[in-house]
Parts: sequence; structure tokens; C-alpha cells
Amino acid sequence: MANDFRDPSNVNSTTPCLRGPQVSLGLARRRVGCLAVCLNGSSAQIPTPLPLTVREREIANLVAAGLSNRDIAERLTVSVRTVEGHLYRACTKLDCTDRDQLAAVIRSGQPR
Repeated sequence: MANDFRDPSNVNSTTPCLRGPQVSLGLARRRVGCLAVCLNGSSAQIPTPLPLTVREREIANLVAAGLSNRDIAERLTVSVRTVEGHLYRACTKLDCTDRDQLAAVIRSGQPR
């Protein structure tokens, strides 16, 4: 099969690589969309962002309200590290690189 990317002989330097922990969810989505265009010759629908959990959304809303990680941790009676973990996963799901972008996405109500 000429377009079978499971066959290592068909992989070259222009083939998108989805391996590695450094690939963000948003980048992976874009690469999947590009790969589908290459394979099908038509534009593909890129999957929508993964939904945030209730806790991730709660913490993201508090970030959008201007609270620090420490303030959020005290308010929710969790550790700062727990808040950081929820923020990391929320940013990954929404393809945000920092809390300002996350706050903007939450305020707009639209995924990136």
C-alpha cells in the first residue's frame, strides 16, 4: 500500500510524527488533520478539544477571576501542586501555553 503509514518504508522526513512527550494535544490535532488531508485529498474535520473535568473548569474559572495558585489551593483546600496539575491538564486540553491564554479561553467560552 502506497499510503499505509504503518509501513516504516513509507515514512519519510515529511511524514508527521506523533511520538514524543513534547507534542502538545493541539499540535497533535493539527498533524492528524494534515495527515488526513494528505491521505484523503480533502479537508478533514479536526477533533474538538477534550472536555474539561468539573474540577479543571472550576480551577480555570478561578484563574480567569484573577486568583493565584496559592489562593485557589486555599479556597478549595487542596495543595498548590494539585492546582498546578489541574491547570496543566486544562491547558493541554485547550492548547493553551499559559494561564493568561487559559483565562482568555474561559472568558470567551470558545475553545481555541
